[in-house]
Amino acid sequence: MTPDLMLLITHISKTQTGYSRRVMPISLRIDVDNPFGYSNLLKTALNRLSLDYDIVPRWPSIGYLKHAREFLHYLDDKGIAATWFFRNITAPGPELLKDFKRPGYEVALHSERTHTHADFHSELIQWETRFAMKPYGFSKHGTGEQKLSRLHAKEYDADMLIEYGIKENLGYFSGNGIDFRLPFENHDGFVYIPAPFWLDDPTLHEPGVSMNDVVQYSRNRPLVVLIHPIRWAMQEDVKKRFVFLLENASFESLKEQVSDFLSG
Repeated sequence: MTPDLMLLITHISKTQTGYSRRVMPISLRIDVDNPFGYSNLLKTALNRLSLDYDIVPRWPSIGYLKHAREFLHYLDDKGIAATWFFRNITAPGPELLKDFKRPGYEVALHSERTHTHADFHSELIQWETRFAMKPYGFSKHGTGEQKLSRLHAKEYDADMLIEYGIKENLGYFSGNGIDFRLPFENHDGFVYIPAPFWLDDPTLHEPGVSMNDVVQYSRNRPLVVLIHPIRWAMQEDVKKRFVFLLENASFESLKEQVSDFLSG
């Protein structure tokens, strides 16, 4: 499916009503956490060396971003708009980056060095250099429960991260809460999204929440759905839930959803 057709489908779905042609498209947040994954001992070792020391070449031929590339091709085929959140240590190389920046997709920062604003600013500048652009928004790696790599700041403080985003003139912060029904917040033009629906692990939400509940909720309210490429590639239950969304929802980037929210 061509990028132009992808955008046309998103536009049409915004202007029609009904269960599968919704008033408000969902925003798909894709957190690219792991460059090589954990499918075997070699990939696990490459993954850990990349996460902690960034010393492994970013070559697709050795499996770099394999799961993200597979998911990208799947979304291309289905014509799904999405926002890709990359850490500096999971950034695509220059040639591959072109694919993630095609029309219909947004790339944004998945931050991890957030101890201080100076750390966050340094990480942001590094990301902007790698991607040759300034991101419109960002998310945070981790939920505050454990330190996930050598430079990762475990602490999760939403108020502090909102402050960072405002100071850097970014457009939004997509948070890691678990109540996906919490409304978007407008902080003088900077948008805070408290929580996504965790497609990888719905058990994080209250008992009994079904995919049908998620779709019904999203019909008239902005909603972010979070997925990780490695989970989509390796867990059949994640694939099944995602297929349900494809059959019953339309999609737009987070930047578009935030713009819709601000325009009222």
